[in-house]
Amino acid sequence: MHILKLNSYLAILDSLLQQECTGTATEFAERVGVSERTLQNHLQQLREMGVEIVYDKYKKTYKYAQKGKITFGFTPLEMS
Repeated sequence: MHILKLNSYLAILDSLLQQECTGTATEFAERVGVSERTLQNHLQQLREMGVEIVYDKYKKTYKYAQKGKITFGFTPLEMS
């Protein structure tokens, strides 16, 4: 995946999770433009990185278990 496309994908995924409006796994996958299997793989990879993502069966949405945000970028280190 091209790095700019990856950044955009993560931003959309993050926004939907924060807003708690992903829908079901099928709907979520459609919204972010990947297959359901790919989405499940990505969610599992995020979980392995320590991001707690849960499914709320009453609201029918995936969401973060606690408030948070996925970030992708570069943080410069101080020069000594």
